[in-house]
Amino acid sequence: MTPEAFKTAIEKLGLDLSAAAVLFGTHPRTTRRWANAERKVPPPVCNFLRHLLAEARAEARARAKSAKTTRAPKARKTNGKIRARVGPTIQCEFADGTVTRMSVFTAVEKLDWDRGIRLSQAAWQSRWQTQYRKQNGRAAALIDTVAPVPPVIVTAHFEQDGKVLAQREF
Repeated sequence: MTPEAFKTAIEKLGLDLSAAAVLFGTHPRTTRRWANAERKVPPPVCNFLRHLLAEARAEARARAKSAKTTRAPKARKTNGKIRARVGPTIQCEFADGTVTRMSVFTAVEKLDWDRGIRLSQAAWQSRWQTQYRKQNGRAAALIDTVAPVPPVIVTAHFEQDGKVLAQREF
């Protein structure tokens, strides 16, 4: 791997040389030497970078494919009115101020609070992981991706078509 290819790979992964040094477990001076052609990039490092780039490309392709296949739920006609087949939505506010909204496919007569809260907590964790990756770069996300326990839910309510069906304070 040439020094230019090394620098390009590091940039594509969203890293700088010091973050790359942490990822490879080397001294920052070593990664600078690889980038400035003072030392040859070791084959295991080249292979690891190629693997990370291949994973990033595969993830990007999967994201693009899922974005193409995602579509809105089908609408159906009932008594002359068109209605979407989406169940009630639970909206939860967490102690840190984060608000999540999740569609819960449950009967309006028997709202499934446990499922709605589990979905909202999973949404909070997913949002946390996304912010963590944006702040720390892709390589940091590969090292530590375990989201912390979500904060306490302060309020939650089910709604459908703009009407609140039920509300709980925690």
